[in-house]
Amino acid sequence: MNRKRIIRKVEMKFWDTVTPLMDTSGPILKTKKAIYKTLHSKTGFLASLLFVWSAVGFVSGLLIGKLISIFPL
Repeated sequence: MNRKRIIRKVEMKFWDTVTPLMDTSGPILKTKKAIYKTLHSKTGFLASLLFVWSAVGFVSGLLIGKLISIFPL
């Protein structure tokens, strides 16, 4: 087999795999809809706020710890 036929065969296999995944009833869009539905509920919103503020607290703790280690008391 020459290179052109191999590349064409790989491309066809790729699109044969990806097309059903991107279908409106495929797993990717179903997952996206479920995540969107969860995040736009009150529980999802509070969970995302908790995650964001946890990250902010963690980073600020790292920065304050670094400052204290630079300037010991």
